[in-house]
Amino acid sequence: MNDHLLPTARTFKEREVNITKWGRHNLKLPHKDIHVIKRLANQHWEDKEREKSWPALLEHRLGIPVTNLAHIGASLGKTLVSYSEYLRSSWKGQKTAVIHQIPEYGRMYMRLSKEHGRTNIVPGEIENIGFNKKYFSKQIESIEKKYKDMIMNDDYMKSHRTIVLDRLSKLSKDRGIAEFYVFNRSGDSCSSTVILDSLTEFRKNYTTGTFTHTNDPRFNSDFCDLIIPYL
Repeated sequence: MNDHLLPTARTFKEREVNITKWGRHNLKLPHKDIHVIKRLANQHWEDKEREKSWPALLEHRLGIPVTNLAHIGASLGKTLVSYSEYLRSSWKGQKTAVIHQIPEYGRMYMRLSKEHGRTNIVPGEIENIGFNKKYFSKQIESIEKKYKDMIMNDDYMKSHRTIVLDRLSKLSKDRGIAEFYVFNRSGDSCSSTVILDSLTEFRKNYTTGTFTHTNDPRFNSDFCDLIIPYL
């Protein structure tokens, strides 16, 4: 993580604002549209974080290409969309293994509007989804209500999670792709190989920074040590 490059943030919204300011200052972006600046700043920030991620280290240690599809604040629904888009646009049928690091329970990928599409909803941060509350008040009010109805319905959340996990698995199995899973907390059922069933417990062995993001240099190396025997 590179959060040491940003001012301390109390919420995910503040962190997003800090990333936008970082992009505007460091990237010398010529655009005036704040939405364009935010999108470009996030892209550059994610690229910067990927340079120090465990997939980057795994690629170095294995000597084969590793594609990192992770996004800031991603939900399980966003994971499905990203994986599906990658298979459709970039995958060429080569021998492949996929490792799905499944996001926290409660994160959702919900439609804000027809024009602006879907956005990731993070538990505890629903009021800070990155859109101007003045101009998107009706859309934000609607999505807040839908999310609260969903999150309070445990049967719905479990069913949604099972459906998305099954779709992820089908994408791989239909193409002969070896699939492995890393879950944040124990309790998820999966018919495929689970490398780690509680990443949350595993992370307790390492130092953390903003929003409990792991910043211990040992983490990536130890995590790769855990993964490599499965490949």
